[in-house]
Amino acid sequence: MPAAIGKTLRLAEFWREGQKSLLADISMPGALGPMPGLDRPSEAVRQLAPLVEGLVVNPGIADSQVAAFSGKAGAAPLVRLDWTNAQRPADFVLPPAQIHRVALGTAEDALQLGACAAVTTLLLGYDEDFEARNVQSISFLARACDQISLPLFAEVRPVGPKVEPAKYDGAVQLGVSFMVEGGADAISIPLPGAKALALLLEFAPVPLFLQVDNAASLANEDAGALIDALNAGCAGIVLGSRALADPARAVQQARALLAQVSNADQTAGLSPLSRTVGQA
Repeated sequence: MPAAIGKTLRLAEFWREGQKSLLADISMPGALGPMPGLDRPSEAVRQLAPLVEGLVVNPGIADSQVAAFSGKAGAAPLVRLDWTNAQRPADFVLPPAQIHRVALGTAEDALQLGACAAVTTLLLGYDEDFEARNVQSISFLARACDQISLPLFAEVRPVGPKVEPAKYDGAVQLGVSFMVEGGADAISIPLPGAKALALLLEFAPVPLFLQVDNAASLANEDAGALIDALNAGCAGIVLGSRALADPARAVQQARALLAQVSNADQTAGLSPLSRTVGQA
């Protein structure tokens, strides 16, 4: 019972039942180096913290920018506890010869940094040994988080070469199944097809967030699919680091999109500044 109460209170810092939340993930520079819009981490945190419900950061940023997460106008900090080179492109300055995923810290480290959730990544589409180690380490992290009443936010990334386009939806479904069974308290996913998403929303007992890794998706033909998914029951949007080249514009577009969702009170539990952006 105490663990459930602690998790519920921390989860409510960035998402509540009936609310569609907006999160921003600024952790990718930890693997790719300075990125457009995120080349000055302190400025990115200062700009985004009042505008989103949750901010995904690496441990060093959580430690150095603690003031931005204080008070009711600040975003809830979600601390990433793993690092991977899986999203480095082939033309990167240090292209990956082999894909790795390693721990950046423990559940206790995240709690000491003031995290409202620990964040981890499930990588799918690589060899069986890699997948097994990935699933095992996340399951162990979930148990550690449970012991200290810290929610675990898992992101499903079917990015490996074994994920064929025709089987993409199945890979997303498999990843959600792994994370539900492993003990995640919230999960983010790339948008699958409508039929696959309907099954996931029925299956998953935890909130499902939608990953947006391209800001154009907030304004082009993909926006309608995102609205449909949110109306169907998805919990909100996670703006990925690549979507934050212009952070303020990306947030404004995401808020405008969320404002079109019909089955939730968009202002419930949001900070005054967040409501102002949503009405812009």
